[in-house]
Amino acid sequence: MRDNTLPILSFHLKSRHRHLYDFVYPAITRGVENLIIDLCHSNALPSSIVLSTKTLSVLKLKRITLNEGFPTVVDLPSLKVLHLENVTFKYIAYLHKLLSGCPILQELEISDLRVQILTMMPPPLGIAISNLVRAYISSDRIIGLEWLHNVEHLHIQLVSISH
Repeated sequence: MRDNTLPILSFHLKSRHRHLYDFVYPAITRGVENLIIDLCHSNALPSSIVLSTKTLSVLKLKRITLNEGFPTVVDLPSLKVLHLENVTFKYIAYLHKLLSGCPILQELEISDLRVQILTMMPPPLGIAISNLVRAYISSDRIIGLEWLHNVEHLHIQLVSISH
């Protein structure tokens, strides 16, 4: 019902709904800068639209699965803040692609990160997040320290997951 010509600068979606495209796409097409998505039950994210957004500067994902349908190219040229909480990636390559697609990333928070298929370890050359000012990592050694060079404030909490 809102005027389609007005921008949406900040959009926060907390949902159990599986058909998120109808909610997320209008925010993306209106130049959203701050996007927070909490899917409550680790539903799949329509990542093809979210991970190729030129205007996005803050992206916070919570309780989300990034699996089939992950875009071939991640292009987030304005993204400065990325928070991943309780996020599951199908392949480690998806995480590599996400981080590589954020060239000016300054703040990274990761907690409860899971990867279903740990292939391509160690990470391919070229994954380095060189503009980071602040990083908070709480994971099971999925994030390589070599990715975080030049970070000014680094907090790492190693979490051991028993299977």
